[in-house]
This record gives sequence, C-alpha cells and structure tokens, in this order.
Amino acid sequence: MRTGRDDRCYHVAKDRTQADMATDKTLLVFNCHEPWIYQLGVLGYRLDIIVGLHGKYNRGWDERMRPIPARARLITLPQALESPTRYYCIVTHNTTDLLDARSRPEPRLLVLHHTLEGRLQEERSQIDPRELRHYAQILLADRELAEMMGRQARKTVAERFSLTRFKHAFLRSIEIARRKWYTRKASPASLGAEPLRAGAAGR
Repeated sequence: MRTGRDDRCYHVAKDRTQADMATDKTLLVFNCHEPWIYQLGVLGYRLDIIVGLHGKYNRGWDERMRPIPARARLITLPQALESPTRYYCIVTHNTTDLLDARSRPEPRLLVLHHTLEGRLQEERSQIDPRELRHYAQILLADRELAEMMGRQARKTVAERFSLTRFKHAFLRSIEIARRKWYTRKASPASLGAEPLRAGAAGR
C-alpha cells in the first residue's frame, strides 16, 4: 500500500526526471508578452525567444516587466528560420506567428490570448466591459484600495493558478502537440496544418 510519503517521493522523482529530460530540449517562442513568456522558464527547457516582431511597443525584451528567463536567448525571426537547432516545439500566439514559422519542420503549439471583450463573450458574461473599465478607474484613483485588492488577487492566483499547475499542464500540451504533429505527418509548408490550441494560462 502506498502512503502519502510514497506519493510525495514519486512526484519529486517524476519532476526530477522531467527536468533531466528537458535540459537538452529547446523551444522556439514568439515573444507576445514578457510576463507570460517569463513563466516558461519553469518548464526547464532552453528557450529561443523571437523579438523584434511587428506590432510590439518595443523591439527587444522589456526587462522592466520581467528579466530574461534562465537558459534563454533572444533572436530575430530571420535567425529563427535559419537556425540549425532542432526545436522540440514552436510556441505561437496568432495566425501571423503560424505563417511566419511555416517553413520550420517542428511541431507547433498555438496559445490563444484573449482581449477583455473576447473573454467576456466566450464566457457568455452579462457584464458590460464599460462597467469593468469604470471600476478599473476607481482603483487607479485609490492606491490603498488597489494595493489591498492586489494582495488578495496575488493570494488567489497562488492558490488556484500555481506555476506547478501551469508547468504540468503546459508540458502535457507540448507532448500532445508533438504527437498530433507527427501522427498526421503534417507538411511544414502546408497552411492547412492545424496546430494544437492551448489556453493562455497566466496572462
């Protein structure tokens, strides 16, 4: 009979095995948003982060938001397309990223990030976005209230959306993407190839 201690030892050993397996793998990641990209460091993979993308307010990495993740390097899109690295998976965030990466032969994962209006529509919420903006303006005007709510929000996120949970869910998404990619024998030049879609946890 397995005890609670046995279960803890099993999970620790499993995490160490996954970390060892990740050390020789590299993800190619389009930089959509520094705080979200930064949390990919918890996966244990090397990261090639594509910067200098059109539509972003900065051309590189904004270290005011987050430091560059451990075991990561910043590269341009041309460098990514010409890189001899055999990427374990390509993490994209929109159709432009998918099109830009179409000449690469590796599996790709599409992570969809929602706007406020899009999230409300998806959840069929009856809340008016203008009402949410009104309350946001109240918080901007009341620093003490904003800090109190921020502390509570941090506690809630730590309890419900931990990095450990994100890590295991995202690693599983990567493995599913790889299995589907190679099972379908998708052509990298085919625009009809459908990547696995993952929720944008943590953003």
